[in-house]
Amino acid sequence: KYSHHNPKAYSSPQEMLADAGLDACFILLPPFAHGDAERACLEYNVPFLVEKPLGKDLELLREIRDEVRRRNLLTAAGYMNRYQPGVQRAKEVLSHDEPILAYGGWLGGPPLQSDDYLSKNLIGQWWSIKEKSGGQLIEQVTHTVDLISYFLGDAEEVFAYGTTAFNKK
Repeated sequence: KYSHHNPKAYSSPQEMLADAGLDACFILLPPFAHGDAERACLEYNVPFLVEKPLGKDLELLREIRDEVRRRNLLTAAGYMNRYQPGVQRAKEVLSHDEPILAYGGWLGGPPLQSDDYLSKNLIGQWWSIKEKSGGQLIEQVTHTVDLISYFLGDAEEVFAYGTTAFNKK
């Protein structure tokens, strides 16, 4: 209905789904913001993909799962890093030379701080607030866990080291 040359903003997922005539919906939200978008897709029977994490409220996630099953609606969960060119190349290399040990870690600085443009103007600082992010495992480490399983399959043994390096709380 709307071309890429004439974008339209909506005040709610329900308003968008009622108006836009979507064939599918991509839900790209921080963990604390899930629920309304998924429920709107269910209400309008619009298939959806949720970019990880699916959310942090297990009761809500189960409610959505049950309604998806009841409606037999096509849904998926996705991890953005799987589609990076370097990840695709690594997957190809590993298909010819299977590793026996994997090590995952985070390279880079801490998440956006409150004085950054995005955290002030879009959704506020939330990565380091466990009540909003669900904690580092749900919000960030899950990408590493996903890549390891993408490259190698299900884990047989896991260990980890913890730290409170940048987030002392």
